[in-house]
Amino acid sequence: MLQRFFYILVIFTPALMLAAYLTLQSKTDPVLSIWLEQGNTFSPPIWSLFLLHGPVIILAIFGFYNILRSGRWMNNPIIYWFIVVPFFLYIPVNFQRRFIEGWFIPVSVLAALGWWRVVFPWLKKNIGLKVTRGIAFFITLTVIITPLVQLSSMIAKAYFILPHDLVHLSKGEFGAMQYLAANADCEDVILSDYNVGNLIPAYVCIKSFLGHWSLTPNIVERMSEVERFFDPTTPENQRIALIEGYNIRYVYLAKDDNIHEGSFLENAHYLQIVYQNPDILIFETQR
Repeated sequence: MLQRFFYILVIFTPALMLAAYLTLQSKTDPVLSIWLEQGNTFSPPIWSLFLLHGPVIILAIFGFYNILRSGRWMNNPIIYWFIVVPFFLYIPVNFQRRFIEGWFIPVSVLAALGWWRVVFPWLKKNIGLKVTRGIAFFITLTVIITPLVQLSSMIAKAYFILPHDLVHLSKGEFGAMQYLAANADCEDVILSDYNVGNLIPAYVCIKSFLGHWSLTPNIVERMSEVERFFDPTTPENQRIALIEGYNIRYVYLAKDDNIHEGSFLENAHYLQIVYQNPDILIFETQR
């Protein structure tokens, strides 16, 4: 018993040490602490885990039972992986849901074990091989169809519901990305509205002043600053202070943006147009 405990300790100690280090770093690093504070990813209700995995989670429980019954669970890391994750999903931290990443591995392994060692032999014995094969086909079909239905729903939403400018790049937007990719440096900062700021890093090695909601520190403050920058009533000295304070090199503006009327920026002495097409204006700051 003591030897088994030692083996368990050897397996989990490195992971616990790494977890302790990452926790300490997340509390002491200002950027990481802000990211964790605003990046809420709470876990859904426990029954959602069953709905998410469908019949696979039921088969996994049978596989779990089979290993426990065999008495070989102490040296089986799959068992610990399967048990520990659901508890971590509901510890009182705001990034609970991230713990589910990779959990499908022990679930899948145990499900396969549960089917071949428990469910399949029992069904074959009690209802016959043909019916059992039919049930196996139905389960396989369910596992395949469920993600396909979700995928088709996402595609339908993107095509019929979302504005098309959120789904694909226009020719003008693609040209703007090409210009930035050829001229910007990875350390440069670009200011734009949220949708574009979240998109630009996918095409260009550059820092977005306002990017992904959970990866931009102080996201609410950044959104407010961008709103004020593109507001014609904002004093010039506040825009200049923002540019200098965050070392902003580029300003990206869509010409047809009805919210941010940016024509007044074309005459600003601290901005120079370096790229334009019928859709986009890109300014370089003059400091």
